[in-house]
Amino acid sequence: MPLQNGSQVELPLIFTYRDIVYGAGLLAEVRVRGRVLAVEEQQGAWMYGVNPGDLAASGATIPEAHAAFRQSFTAVLFDIAEDASSFDDFAAQTRHFINQANAPVETAWREAVEAHRAHRFVLGTAARDRDELPAETPISIDIVKKTQADFTTALNELDQAPALAA
Repeated sequence: MPLQNGSQVELPLIFTYRDIVYGAGLLAEVRVRGRVLAVEEQQGAWMYGVNPGDLAASGATIPEAHAAFRQSFTAVLFDIAEDASSFDDFAAQTRHFINQANAPVETAWREAVEAHRAHRFVLGTAARDRDELPAETPISIDIVKKTQADFTTALNELDQAPALAA
């Protein structure tokens, strides 16, 4: 995948999501930091998961592709919760989902990090105002069993835009 050739730009991003997931006999807070490669082309944008590697989504723009990716991510967690026989089963399946890397996309993600570090492409509007995190920031998965009493308005939190891996 070319990094910039007039028709395509690739941005290595790091996301952090928090979800509340209900299942049969389980209530969990899931917080994940993962990696995604945003690809902007003339005909639209794609978000390709590095971790999780089995997920991709598209949209007319990178923000639209991110919104679709985010929705798909949560839907997978809901599917896992529906199939899980217990909290431990849910946690194990969720970790498996997140830890499955997509090797070709990971290679392209690392190349995009190096291109960004070497200033080999000009950041467009899709990346200009993004926070940056070191590309070496590890992925993380935190799955906490909850009870209804654990939930207060202090847990209300909006998603942040993915940060540019630098």
